[in-house]
Amino acid sequence: MRILRRLGHRAHHVQTIVEGQARCASLPEIHVALVDVGLGNGESGLAFVSWLRREHTEVRRIVISGLAPPSGLGVPPDERFVRKPFGEPELAAALRPELRS
Repeated sequence: MRILRRLGHRAHHVQTIVEGQARCASLPEIHVALVDVGLGNGESGLAFVSWLRREHTEVRRIVISGLAPPSGLGVPPDERFVRKPFGEPELAAALRPELRS
C-alpha cells in the first residue's frame, strides 16, 4: 500500500473476494487491481482475477505471489505477474500505463 501511494496511486485494501467485488461496484474508476494469490480466509486471489476478467475487463490485473507464476495467468499488458518480495522499481514497471495496449 505504501509503495502504491508513493507512486501516486490511490490504494484500497481488501482481504476477501466479496470485499473486492463490493469495492469494484462502489468505485467505478478502478484501473488496476493488485491481487495476491493468497487472500484472507484462505481464498484464492486467482478466483478474484477470474471474476475481474469476466465482469471488469477494463481493469488491469497484477498478480503477486512469493511462488512461481500461476498457470492460467492472462496475457500482458492486461495481466501481469510480480514475484514477492518486490520493491518500488518492480511495481512501478508493472504499473506503467504505456504497457497497456
